[in-house]
Formats: sequence, structure tokens, C-alpha cells
Amino acid sequence: MARSLLCFMALLGASLAVAAPDVVAIRATAPPMLDGKLDDAVWQQGQWYGNFTLLGEGARPATAQTRFKVAFDGQKLYLAAELLEPQMDKLVARETARDGHVHRDDVFEFMIVPSSSRLDYLHFSLNPLGTLYDAERRQGGNVGTPEWDADWQAATGKTPASWTVEVAIPFTELPLTSLSKGDWALNVARERQAGKQELSSFTEGRGGFHQPNLYAPLKLPGADLSPFLWTVKSPYETVFQPEGERLFYAGKLHVTNDTGRFWFVRLKPELVSKAGSSAGRVVSAGFDATQGRELAFRAPVREQGPQTLRLVLVDRRQPDRVLCVRKFPLTLTYTPLAIDITQPSYRDCIYASQQIAEVQFTVQSALAPEML
Repeated sequence: MARSLLCFMALLGASLAVAAPDVVAIRATAPPMLDGKLDDAVWQQGQWYGNFTLLGEGARPATAQTRFKVAFDGQKLYLAAELLEPQMDKLVARETARDGHVHRDDVFEFMIVPSSSRLDYLHFSLNPLGTLYDAERRQGGNVGTPEWDADWQAATGKTPASWTVEVAIPFTELPLTSLSKGDWALNVARERQAGKQELSSFTEGRGGFHQPNLYAPLKLPGADLSPFLWTVKSPYETVFQPEGERLFYAGKLHVTNDTGRFWFVRLKPELVSKAGSSAGRVVSAGFDATQGRELAFRAPVREQGPQTLRLVLVDRRQPDRVLCVRKFPLTLTYTPLAIDITQPSYRDCIYASQQIAEVQFTVQSALAPEML
């Protein structure tokens, strides 16, 4: 009986949730200048979206309100926002490091689901200093990867009663696939620290901002996203091995053309670390509409440790025309031989009291055949 009652209450709460209104993006005839002033022609069109409510408090309005607009052109998605603040002298803005603790400051954040699926999305944030934070979110927001970085730009500004934000994100930086042809989803949120902490959101937040099932539908009327629709799966059959005096990271990718037309493309692999970047061999291929192909990549490693595999797909006929960019955070540590015990196995432990007749294990080698 108690279990049935809990299920009923959960269903009742879901039915009472206020559906988020559709957000309709404005088509920009000219890109806005990112200076935080919000005086560009595109921001004089369309409607402002606001009515932010406090996190976890139903429809209770935020004390300090926020309003925003979304726009797009043939290359980028744009956001503009004004965050009203009655205590501008108490604005908190300390973090200056990319992907640092910006959420301890006053912060503007937004979550974009660039597809009809509500499982995987992208989380962007910035503080009044313009310090950026971004992360991939998966499994409905339960798993985050802040090591993922997009090449996006933002600017902030201040007025006597508010601070402002302008953002530009290239479509090539978003993981657009065949599921990106319909409506997207969006949430815009704010963490206010000035005077008192106040968490507010455009869509209803029941305990957290990362609930993509509650996000507002985002419409981009008339947008032609077809050139950017490519499915690039995570690398597989990867190896990290020496060749001569250098280390190389190599593997395979499965790429699918979701654009609806034939393309000649070039794949440019690159490893990016704190030591800089190292470009690998460019791979050329032709893709029919809807065709999927396996492509091999190989790139030199400048240093071991955390880094990002950056894959840039360009039009072979127009090499300056980027079709998509995909990034995969990695930690590369060269291990000539790796031994994994498979039997017995219990939390990677063997107890002194165990009676063991045999031990089974696998050996993986990163050595080149001639070195073996």
C-alpha cells in the first residue's frame, strides 16, 4: 500500500509540473559583436525569456530575475542574457582559470541538448569575469566530463543594476547527428552569490539543474544544419606505442555521414596537451549519404598524461570549411606490458586463505613487433 502511494505521489508531482514554454531562436542577418552590451540588431528582435523560479521551490519567483534570448546564423548559435542584480557592489567574481571553480562565483549557465534525445547534453557556464566552464553530460546528466572543452566565445558587461552576457558557439563544436534535425532542448540557470545565495532556473528545477527531461524545447526555424551532421563514435582498437624514439597514439573511428549528401572529406587528428599540440597524418575519404566508414588515425604524443584527441573533419574541396569537430579526453600513459588477472577475481584482491589451483591472466603489449 505504501509503495503504491509513493508511486501515485510521484505521478501526481509529474502531472503538476509546469511545462516549460518553447524557446524560439532568432535568425541573425549579421552576427552580434561579443562585447556584453546587447545593443546589436539581432537582440532588438524577438522576445525575451525570463520568469526564473527558485530551484526546488516550485513556481516561486527568483528575487533577482534573469532574461535571455537565443539566435543563430549559418555557422553559430548565440545567447544573450541580462542578470538583474540589486547588490552589484557585492557581486562575487574570483575564478580566472578555465574549468575552475566558477560555480562558487555569481555564474550564468546554460545546458543545450542538440538533439531530440534527452540523455546527453552540454553544460556551459561563465562568471562576471568571463571565465569559462564547459562539460559533456551523459546518462541524463548523471555523468559529467569537464575535461571536454569546446571552442566557444563569451563576453560580459555591467550596468548599475545588472550584469550581461553574450555567447557564441560554432555548430561544428556541438555533437550534431541525424537526431539534431528536429527541436533541441535548453535550460538557462543562474547561481547568485551577491548578498545571499539564490539558485534560479528558466525551467522547473526539482533539486538540481541537470534534469534534461524538464528542459524547454528549443526551436531554430529555418536553420540548415545539414553540413554539420556527422556521427563520430569513440576511438577503438587504440594503441599507444613507440616507433623509434617517439611515441604514437593510433586507433580507429567509425564515422557516419548524416548530412543527406555525398562529401569528400579530410580527417585531421591532433593531440592537445599542456605542452602544446601535435598533428597526425591527414586521412582522406568519400562518404555517400547515410554511409558509415571506418577510418584509421595516428598522431605523435608530445607528453604523457591528460590530453585531448581532437578530430577535425573538413571539406576536401574547401579545406577551410570545417564540417565537424569532435574531442575525446584521454589519459595516455605508456605501459610496455600490462598484466590483468582474470581468475580469481574479487575486487582485484587475492586473500591468503583462498585455495587457488591456478591463476588466469591476460597480457597486453604496447611494444612494436620488432621490439618483441
